[in-house]
Amino acid sequence: MSAELPSLAEQVAILRDEVLDTAGHGDLDPPGAEVFAAILRVLGGGIASADALLAQALTRRLAWGEREERVLADAEQVFDRLVLAADRAIEHPGEHTLVVEAAVEVAAATARVVALGAIVRAGRDRAQRLREELTQRQLEAALAQQEDNLRRLRAELPPE
Repeated sequence: MSAELPSLAEQVAILRDEVLDTAGHGDLDPPGAEVFAAILRVLGGGIASADALLAQALTRRLAWGEREERVLADAEQVFDRLVLAADRAIEHPGEHTLVVEAAVEVAAATARVVALGAIVRAGRDRAQRLREELTQRQLEAALAQQEDNLRRLRAELPPE
């Protein structure tokens, strides 16, 4: 009886600490953890759930004020480290290709989510700017009206 070989997702999961540089960050949820988890889900066959969960995690990061550049940089680091670790740890060329394809797919999904988040943020920023401009115009109109009222009242005052 031979021992069952670990699945490709399990082989890649072993590389988590190396790929996420947990020693350098020392926290439970290092930057890019959601990207790595999505890669594992894709390798495990859960492509649909990987996209949904990745989008949810990335949207949460963006909602908490993380900049788009930082999220993309984290995804890029995960991709780069995973490819290097897979080169070393996965011997079968076909499996290595599957890992790289999964990483590319998740990187593309990350870019899509971040781009959509940037579009939404840009729309909110533009709406806020327009509201501020409208408020400034209303304030300028109110000040001009007050100046007219003061001139009129001064003109109505009897001379001293």
